[in-house]
Amino acid sequence: MRTRISLLTGIFVFSATIQAVARPVQEGSDPPASPSEPSPGPAEAVGEEDDQAGLEEGDDVTGSSDPWEIAEEVEHVEPRDDVSAVDAIDDPPTEAAPDAKQVVGDAQADSDPDTAGYRGGLFFLRDREDRFRVYPQGWLAIDFGWSPGNPALPVPQGGAALYPRFFVRRARFGFSGEITGRFAFTMSLELGGRRVGASNGVGDGASRFAPTTAFDDTVRPAEITASYRFRRWLNFTAGQQNVPFSMANRTRDAQTSMIQRNVAIRGLAAAHSKDVGLTIWGDLLAHRMLRYEVGVFSGDGAERPVADERPMYVGRVTARPLASLGSSILFRQAHVGLSARYGERSQDAIHDQVPNIATAQGFVLWQPSYIDSLERLTHVIPSGVQKAVGGEMRVPIDLPHGSGLDVRGEAYYVHHRTRESVSGYEMTNTERFGQLKGVGWYAQLSWWALGDPFVSGEPGTYRPYQLTSSTKDDGARRGLEILLLAAGINASYDGASRSGSTPDDNTPSGDLTVYQLGGGVQYWYSTHFRAGLNFATYLVPGAGEPDKNLATVPVREFYDDQGRRGIGEAVHELSGRLAVSF
Repeated sequence: MRTRISLLTGIFVFSATIQAVARPVQEGSDPPASPSEPSPGPAEAVGEEDDQAGLEEGDDVTGSSDPWEIAEEVEHVEPRDDVSAVDAIDDPPTEAAPDAKQVVGDAQADSDPDTAGYRGGLFFLRDREDRFRVYPQGWLAIDFGWSPGNPALPVPQGGAALYPRFFVRRARFGFSGEITGRFAFTMSLELGGRRVGASNGVGDGASRFAPTTAFDDTVRPAEITASYRFRRWLNFTAGQQNVPFSMANRTRDAQTSMIQRNVAIRGLAAAHSKDVGLTIWGDLLAHRMLRYEVGVFSGDGAERPVADERPMYVGRVTARPLASLGSSILFRQAHVGLSARYGERSQDAIHDQVPNIATAQGFVLWQPSYIDSLERLTHVIPSGVQKAVGGEMRVPIDLPHGSGLDVRGEAYYVHHRTRESVSGYEMTNTERFGQLKGVGWYAQLSWWALGDPFVSGEPGTYRPYQLTSSTKDDGARRGLEILLLAAGINASYDGASRSGSTPDDNTPSGDLTVYQLGGGVQYWYSTHFRAGLNFATYLVPGAGEPDKNLATVPVREFYDDQGRRGIGEAVHELSGRLAVSF
């Protein structure tokens, strides 16, 4: 009898112990978070509604009662490569039941979580319930510029820009934040955000050099967006943002490999890098194997958000076909992608000329304006259909001894219809109709020779800033990047090729060819500090000869004191940058 009582007592104690241990998992309550880490808080509490929402493969499973299911999901979370723009890796939580919120609230009260700190590349401020987060942000870029080997030019023609000089290129300040886990916002302003090469001057008395600095007396909005996260496969971002076209254009300014984006992207494929509009985006399938971004924008750049009533439709899709095969960066981040855009510009409403093609320091290689046979300044203006389509590819590879190799490239076909109008009559008169069409392309090779590879983050990832409970903080990663670049624009412009137009004797018609060859070396201390030196040569075959090339090296159009014309079909640039960002 005593043996049976002892046996029953043991079984009862054992059962009670198992239930006590299992209860926190079944109820979904986690142990209190460490004060050194942002705890999930009520904004990340997950109730039973998520279990009933029909989660798809790869969706958030933190509401599951199976601890192995949770561990499997966390195991596949990618390391935080893009420390300045974390992907939205978790579905936004649904509102938890009152008892669940009370449990999480008690855990927070016990742990006394930090309300300020640094984690995963973000400095943060938050309330104790973690319903509201703010991320202070800033970016300061101090540049060095020099054009070695070019002849001396008079100051009115931009001669001072040829000499070695230091200047403050950009200064940006602002903040981002999150509200209740579903809403995100960014608000930042900057000095020196004008487009490089934005000059409308024509003729010997005007400079063809248009460098930009932080001291141009204008404060511009850099990024102003509001986002709503519904699920990982459906999110919305509205406001001024980088247009979802091209991997290079969807890489944030502070994380570009070269100090400036290459001439093919800046000059042709995505001349208006930022615009005002709405982007719908999301991640599909497990391991984010398929990602999409589609949007509608004003189409005329951030400086002219309501130039006409005709929108520009833009879309970008990327696929990671190897994502499920392994955990190396090759499997996780190698991708191919497709971008396209389509829109129309109104003949009656648009009066700003087509963007210039310029070097990284602002030397204008092709200016869409000219002096006609009647000595009138004539501008080339977008009019009619504007479309582009092309693809991208990136292959990052881990090498022995901790180094890495990054191979990437893009190519886009662009077809823009245009019109020509005499200066002062852009809104009322059109002289003729033409078109600009061609291909912009580039190939880039980066070797992470020393330190940690791929410190600058994953290119082409443009997401609202977010800090999640699974965000990893790998400490201060640092690395030395050595890169080579080849880019080109192989296009043509014919100013009187449409609608039975009659050309002027000086109307441009011919090829438009520019090549950029260069490289650089730069040291990254996380994404918060960067010291880099770039060298680039811009080749313009047949510069200044209309029957060979409409583009021209700026010095070819000027004369020295003895009336001698500048020679050569190339311009060289040495650029340096010290940048601090947070």
